Amino acid sequence: MLGPLQLIVIGFDEDKYARDIILELKNLRKAKTIRLFDLLYVFKHPDGTYEGKEVSDLAEDEQREFGAVIKSLIGLSTGEMEHVDADQVAGALENMDAGFGLTDSELQAVADKMPDNSSAIFVLLEYTWARGLKEAMIKAGGRLQAQGMVDPETLKVATNELATVLE
Repeated sequence: MLGPLQLIVIGFDEDKYARDIILELKNLRKAKTIRLFDLLYVFKHPDGTYEGKEVSDLAEDEQREFGAVIKSLIGLSTGEMEHVDADQVAGALENMDAGFGLTDSELQAVADKMPDNSSAIFVLLEYTWARGLKEAMIKAGGRLQAQGMVDPETLKVATNELATVLE
């Protein structure tokens, strides 16, 4: 059973190695809090050429299984997907002919969407810590009705608004 997956895209105005981000991801992986499905770093030079590097924690058989899903999540599926639909993902897995990782043309498609002299880190990770919770929810017959990330600034605003209403 998989835990929840999250796609994170971090952009920079120049070539950034982002050592602290990489170290924190490494620590989370080592603690088995997350599993790195895919990490893609792309740097687009001022002249429009690009470089890319990809890393994954998936075993070879998992890479074959999830390759199409990963590509669809970062907008590289062969079909136009406005949102990820479970039936479309299942179909992509059944009809998948492409392996894991990005081809040169797919990497170029990512770089084409980026401004010159910029870089980005695309991270698709699994929250392994949530596998047991997901399993318990399914066994109890529950369904996920909504989810989202709440950053501290948003929480502070909501707390202040609630306090004002209660006064």
